[in-house]
Amino acid sequence: MDEGRMVKWEKKTQFQGKNGIFDCSGVMVERVAHGKNYTPEQWNEVWGEDKERDRIRIYPLTGKGDVGRGFVELATDQVTGVIGALAMVARDVREDVLDRLVEMAEKSAKTTSGTRALYAVCHTHRHGTSAFLVRADHFPTEEEVVKACGIDYEPERDETIEISEAGEVLDI
Repeated sequence: MDEGRMVKWEKKTQFQGKNGIFDCSGVMVERVAHGKNYTPEQWNEVWGEDKERDRIRIYPLTGKGDVGRGFVELATDQVTGVIGALAMVARDVREDVLDRLVEMAEKSAKTTSGTRALYAVCHTHRHGTSAFLVRADHFPTEEEVVKACGIDYEPERDETIEISEAGEVLDI
């Protein structure tokens, strides 16, 4: 397996294989020179020598960190579209987290000061998304919420911080 790269995550997910559902601790991404069922010679016979050969395979890592037997194979020209789709899903998840946080704040938070507003803070990082509630008498800056919430913020790693006013807080 040439040029293999592993991406591991802390929270286990699942993948479905031929023998059932298994814990998934990450993925391994590898570049291959031809499709799974072809030798280079067979590839040339079927597709011709000018056809793009490079493929990307994504294998699940089992709960023990072993490479699973199944994989998804993509042509290199499909990778950008898949990354775009993953980014759209991640953005939707961040927005859902912020919406839930604001909804929770509106339902359960109590006003401690008449002039201080409630703000929802969403920190997206490589391990997922963290959410915080803060009160301030002005719209807080990124620097202020990073310090107040103790966030290890690394924008160079494509981490983001979103701040939204929670709006009116309702007593139950």
